[in-house]
Amino acid sequence: MSKQNSDIFSPPLLPFSINLVEDNIDDNELKRISLKFNEMLACVDSDTDVSIT
Repeated sequence: MSKQNSDIFSPPLLPFSINLVEDNIDDNELKRISLKFNEMLACVDSDTDVSIT
């Protein structure tokens, strides 16, 4: 019996690095990012049905 490892899809790791920390970020930018993040969370919360039927 032979193994069929070639049929298993394995996505590669990210081919590039992501810098999540910016050196020159001001308070207005932080507020804008925070507001956008809160909007996204509100959208996810409104789309998620957590009720049990």
